[in-house]
Amino acid sequence: MGKTLTASTRDFLATCSAVASEMLRLPAQHMWVDYDREADVLYMSFRRPQGATKTIELDEDTLIRKDGRTIVGVTILNASAARATPKTASSTTANTNRPSARRPKKITASAP
Repeated sequence: MGKTLTASTRDFLATCSAVASEMLRLPAQHMWVDYDREADVLYMSFRRPQGATKTIELDEDTLIRKDGRTIVGVTILNASAARATPKTASSTTANTNRPSARRPKKITASAP
């Protein structure tokens, strides 16, 4: 059963294994991931339908979607760019999976 894999297949499988290892660290039982290549936005949902009632903006590129105290999704803008650790947070009420054009007022975020 020893099939020879190409280098690109081995690299792909190694990446999948690394992603799986990181995903298992999350407390979520289920996860759906969608990537919009044209907009360079990564959507992660931990519940379907997501049903987010609030959006917390951690920084210019990271949005946390919540329903009450439960995190139901994360949206990462400019997903293909190198990312730094989020430093600030702001909050707004939203019922969509896309950020609004206006920036919400900056506030300090509490732990989820």
